[in-house]
Amino acid sequence: MPVAFQWTASLATGVPDVDDQHKEIFRRANVLFEACVRGKSAEEVRPLLEYLQSYIREHFTAEEAQHDAARYPGRVSHRVLHRTMAAHLAELTLVLEEAGAGANLVRLTNRLVVGWLVNHIMREDRAFAEYLRSRPTP
Repeated sequence: MPVAFQWTASLATGVPDVDDQHKEIFRRANVLFEACVRGKSAEEVRPLLEYLQSYIREHFTAEEAQHDAARYPGRVSHRVLHRTMAAHLAELTLVLEEAGAGANLVRLTNRLVVGWLVNHIMREDRAFAEYLRSRPTP
């Protein structure tokens, strides 16, 4: 399977659970990409898109729980970014319904999911990881 969306070590935050979840998001985005490239129908792609969207929501929930447990000072603004992204995910479903599973869906997935995620990891998630490393160990 050609890999369109590549997770690399440069995206590692050093928080194992978070990094593993990010890798899984990239993996699921690639499954969606592959189905689109292979010309699968909207009916075949819809469950893959829902699978990706569901996992991203699960990831946000898990990450926010870590923020709360660590009393991360940036947790409120981070949560707002997650909510904004979750709202954007609905755009993918609209594109699938209106234009089918083709190049438009791949481009939007690349921009909204992968592009957003890379930027989010590099800024927001790394800031959280740095906060965790800076705290005294109990």
